[in-house]
Amino acid sequence: MAGVHDTATFSDLVVTALHRHRDRVAFAQDGVELTYRQIEDRIARLVTLLHERGLRRGDGVGVLSPNRPEVFCVQTAPSFAGGRYTPLHPLGSLDDHRYACDEAELRFLLVDPVYAPRAAELRDLSPSIDAV
Repeated sequence: MAGVHDTATFSDLVVTALHRHRDRVAFAQDGVELTYRQIEDRIARLVTLLHERGLRRGDGVGVLSPNRPEVFCVQTAPSFAGGRYTPLHPLGSLDDHRYACDEAELRFLLVDPVYAPRAAELRDLSPSIDAV
């Protein structure tokens, strides 16, 4: 596929996919279905949130969440906003998470509410995190 990667970015590919079948189901889990249009709307809201919170080009955004359809939105939004994304595995230890946050110099940490206690610990331990 020579040439494809010369001009297309990750964001270009996502936008193309989202617009291809706007009203079709993109993700389904536990009886909840999200269309491509709904996914695009959620990504746009997250991009707006990140910009409102002061995300600058190249800033790190960490995500601590189980595998859910919404995580795709959270993983994709930093790319659209000019940032970068680092996943934190839900089964990781506090030391592992702190190391990942510090090494990636994460400014933002997006967290599933189930992991709010861990997020509070990471905010206190990782000096680069500005917002959870």
